[in-house]
Amino acid sequence: LLTSVRKAVLSEDQEAGMAEMRPMKGSVPNQLAMGAAGGYTTTPLSVSGFALPPAVQWAGGTWEIIGDDSQVLVTILKQNEELITEPGSLLSSGGYFEPTIVMGGMGAGCKRSCCAGESCFRVAYKNNLPAEQTVTLTPSYPAKIIPLDMAQHPGGVNLTRAAWMSSFGRQHEFDLAQAPSCLAACCGGQGCFYTTLKGPGMTFVNAGGTALKRTLAPGEVVVVDTMALVAWESTVQIDVQTVGGFMMMCCGGSGCFNTKLTGPGLIIVASMSGDRMRTAYMPYTQQGGGGGGGGRAEEAAVEQGAEGGAGERDARHGHAEEGGGV
Repeated sequence: LLTSVRKAVLSEDQEAGMAEMRPMKGSVPNQLAMGAAGGYTTTPLSVSGFALPPAVQWAGGTWEIIGDDSQVLVTILKQNEELITEPGSLLSSGGYFEPTIVMGGMGAGCKRSCCAGESCFRVAYKNNLPAEQTVTLTPSYPAKIIPLDMAQHPGGVNLTRAAWMSSFGRQHEFDLAQAPSCLAACCGGQGCFYTTLKGPGMTFVNAGGTALKRTLAPGEVVVVDTMALVAWESTVQIDVQTVGGFMMMCCGGSGCFNTKLTGPGLIIVASMSGDRMRTAYMPYTQQGGGGGGGGRAEEAAVEQGAEGGAGERDARHGHAEEGGGV
């Protein structure tokens, strides 16, 4: 019935115009077909030198990463095996664990807390039973989990604040590295110190949004946003450079400096790191706090109005009694 009415009301030209305005079938256009006219045979991602971390598929090991955007790490611990995690990462575990707090030394814990912005403590889950036990972990914010086989990085890796999530065993060594220059310390987005991690075995880092990795050749340079960096190999040199001229610094939306990385070595960047997520949500949290204060002010105003209304009613009542007495 609606189709008949529409055809009766709309002319053929109007019907053709509406047909042009209708959305395309399918949610995403065919990118290969749209880009075929350019003559490119490789993807822009390949040309950029970056690559998505390979999809982690379970291959018979004692750990598995599941989920899409906000991922979960499921581990199996055999007898006497231990898992070290960031505080607050636990999602579930077997009922026979007795977690303990480790610091790696009072000095190391204080340095991490005071200088690198990390937690002073680590949580250790050790299986003391003959039967296998499971521990399931999740990042502290919606993020993907990236496994790193530290045997492939004997010199260690450097991590940004809140990037590390978990490691198997206590053989990993956490330490601090100083920024290479005062300019990098003040404007590089990593602060004066950042966390270094060395040792064999598997470790897991978290990165929000879309994570990309790239292995730089010796002398190869790449520039990234100061909030995009997640991890970089110890062989990679880190520095800063200006984003451009005065107008770009003031109006470009990227601040005054970008992070400059020089190979060789692995780097990992993310589109929504923890620092960037906190920066993006900060105005809304502040607005929420202000709204709460406004709500309290409105409540006070309502109470004041109620008291004023009560006083007015009492005055009218007294006036009526006076009139009655007269």
